[in-house]
Amino acid sequence: MNILISGAGVAGLAGALELGTRGHEVTVVEYADHIRLTGTPIDVRGDAITIADQMGLLTEVRAHRIRMSERTQFVDSSGTP
Repeated sequence: MNILISGAGVAGLAGALELGTRGHEVTVVEYADHIRLTGTPIDVRGDAITIADQMGLLTEVRAHRIRMSERTQFVDSSGTP
Protein backbone atom coordinates (compact mmCIF):
# COMPACT_ATOMS: atom_id res chain seq x y z
CA MET A 1 0.00 0.00 0.00
CA ASN A 2 1.22 3.53 -0.75
CA ILE A 3 0.86 5.78 2.30
CA LEU A 4 1.35 9.55 2.54
CA ILE A 5 2.13 11.02 5.96
CA SER A 6 1.85 14.76 6.47
CA GLY A 7 4.33 15.99 9.06
CA ALA A 8 7.87 14.93 9.93
CA GLY A 9 7.40 15.29 13.67
CA VAL A 10 7.78 12.50 16.20
CA ALA A 11 4.45 10.85 15.36
CA GLY A 12 4.84 11.16 11.59
CA LEU A 13 8.35 9.71 11.53
CA ALA A 14 7.52 6.94 14.00
CA GLY A 15 4.46 6.04 11.95
CA ALA A 16 6.49 6.02 8.75
CA LEU A 17 9.10 3.76 10.31
CA GLU A 18 6.53 1.28 11.58
CA LEU A 19 4.52 1.22 8.36
CA GLY A 20 7.70 0.83 6.31
CA THR A 21 8.78 -2.18 8.34
CA ARG A 22 5.40 -3.73 7.56
CA GLY A 23 6.12 -3.51 3.83
CA HIS A 24 4.23 -0.34 2.92
CA GLU A 25 5.61 2.35 0.60
CA VAL A 26 5.63 5.46 2.79
CA THR A 27 6.18 9.08 1.77
CA VAL A 28 6.54 11.77 4.45
CA VAL A 29 5.91 15.40 3.52
CA GLU A 30 6.79 18.34 5.75
CA TYR A 31 5.70 21.96 5.37
CA ALA A 32 8.85 23.39 6.98
CA ASP A 33 11.92 23.74 4.77
CA HIS A 34 14.15 22.07 7.38
CA ILE A 35 13.94 19.60 10.22
CA ARG A 36 13.95 21.30 13.61
CA LEU A 37 16.66 20.12 15.96
CA THR A 38 14.92 21.50 19.05
CA GLY A 39 11.39 21.26 20.27
CA THR A 40 9.11 20.47 23.13
CA PRO A 41 10.13 17.62 25.42
CA ILE A 42 8.03 14.50 25.09
CA ASP A 43 6.99 12.14 27.85
CA VAL A 44 7.42 8.49 26.92
CA ARG A 45 5.55 6.15 29.24
CA GLY A 46 2.96 3.39 29.35
CA ASP A 47 2.03 2.00 25.95
CA ALA A 48 4.62 4.23 24.26
CA ILE A 49 7.40 2.27 25.98
CA THR A 50 5.94 -1.02 24.77
CA ILE A 51 5.59 0.30 21.22
CA ALA A 52 9.13 1.76 21.19
CA ASP A 53 10.40 -1.65 22.32
CA GLN A 54 8.42 -3.45 19.60
CA MET A 55 9.86 -1.03 17.03
CA GLY A 56 13.39 -1.78 18.23
CA LEU A 57 13.86 1.83 19.38
CA LEU A 58 13.66 1.58 23.17
CA THR A 59 17.42 1.34 23.76
CA GLU A 60 18.00 4.42 21.59
CA VAL A 61 15.16 6.34 23.24
CA ARG A 62 16.57 5.58 26.69
CA ALA A 63 20.07 6.58 25.56
CA HIS A 64 18.79 10.11 24.83
CA ARG A 65 16.50 10.60 27.80
CA ILE A 66 16.84 13.52 30.15
CA ARG A 67 15.58 13.04 33.67
CA MET A 68 13.53 16.15 34.28
CA SER A 69 13.85 15.70 38.06
CA GLU A 70 17.56 16.47 37.63
CA ARG A 71 16.83 19.64 35.65
CA THR A 72 13.86 21.00 37.57
CA GLN A 73 13.93 22.98 40.77
CA PHE A 74 10.89 24.21 42.66
CA VAL A 75 11.27 27.58 44.37
CA ASP A 76 9.05 29.89 46.36
CA SER A 77 8.15 33.45 45.35
CA SER A 78 11.52 34.73 46.62
CA GLY A 79 13.44 32.19 44.55
CA THR A 80 14.40 30.04 47.52
CA PRO A 81 14.32 26.26 46.91
